[in-house]
Amino acid sequence: WHMMAYTYTGIPGVNNNGQLYVDGALVASQNVATAPAGDNLDVWIGGSPDYGTGRLINARIAHAAVYTQALTAAQVQDLYAGVYAGPVNLSVTRTGSNIVLTWQAGTLLQAPALSGPWTTNGTAVSPYTVPITAGNQFFKVLVNP
Repeated sequence: WHMMAYTYTGIPGVNNNGQLYVDGALVASQNVATAPAGDNLDVWIGGSPDYGTGRLINARIAHAAVYTQALTAAQVQDLYAGVYAGPVNLSVTRTGSNIVLTWQAGTLLQAPALSGPWTTNGTAVSPYTVPITAGNQFFKVLVNP
């Protein structure tokens, strides 16, 4: 498995406004001269709108994330190392026989599987304690724009 990240500043014509990272290391930079094909609603993961199906990644994708801003090199490296503290700053710690989730803002969502279904945990306020005996549970924080 490898972690791949591509950052694009969204500003065409700027030097090195597109960067590709593999396992936290910068492996390629490019100058995106014009806005990518498509419109501002296009989101392609593992492909490119200007090539259609001509350049699809030949791989399985385990997890994908889309951020509202281009990550810095340090943020990509931290994300790869598992220490990225983004705007939500979600942290997980163990206290005795419990797991404690702490976050700055947003709504805690919970699911029995990574694929969902995701439900709002209306009683959850930060910090939120989850007993280890609760079995497999998945959590994420929804941050409203």
